[in-house]
Amino acid sequence: MRDLELPAHLFPPEVAARAVRVDLETDAVIAGLGALDGIPLPASLAGAVPKRRLEYLAGRYCARAALRDCAHALADDPIGQGEHREPLWPAGAAGSIAHTTGYVVAAASASARVSALGVDVERWMDDDAPRRIGAHVTIDGELAALCERTGWSSGRALTLVFSAKEALYKCLYPEVRRYFGFHDARVSTVEPDRRAFAIQLTGALEHLPAGLTLEGRFEVLDDVVLTSLVRAAGR
Repeated sequence: MRDLELPAHLFPPEVAARAVRVDLETDAVIAGLGALDGIPLPASLAGAVPKRRLEYLAGRYCARAALRDCAHALADDPIGQGEHREPLWPAGAAGSIAHTTGYVVAAASASARVSALGVDVERWMDDDAPRRIGAHVTIDGELAALCERTGWSSGRALTLVFSAKEALYKCLYPEVRRYFGFHDARVSTVEPDRRAFAIQLTGALEHLPAGLTLEGRFEVLDDVVLTSLVRAAGR
């Protein structure tokens, strides 16, 4: 396992983020992570496959490191797991954890200016992915508009859409407390030069109105894309 340096533009100064690259998915790596920071594995994961246990422990390792950077007093508080496997952050902190094969990232903030965070990391999809899952992930015209705007291949654009919507779900779930799907939002704009995107709700979510728009950031890290969303307090 080795630390990854994340670009500063992904998060505002009041948000701390940590990421690691894990090259070996073995019990030895899992044991090392637990010993490294005293992170307990929940009983519910004792019989899980090594990859699942590794993702959980590495995610909590990154989350604890991020908390140490932004809210040291909270860093040793446990980050539990909710009924839908969502992280349960200490009172006074907001955060998000994401993983894909070989990569784990977490972001956290204890600032009163931040109400919620969402991060996601995905490996780039191939150009057959839109045929297989495009209708599940995008709404009519969304993918074509982004391909035209960016000049990207359909597989690359779909990966960013998928990741942005995953980040949105993680960002808003603690507030709406219910499942919502890919069709409940659309990525309306991507600006490759700024490595920025805008994502908009297509319908109301509880008290959040249709049309609510958040601006996110993205970055390409080797063979993955990482996306981030920060919801400011009072917005």
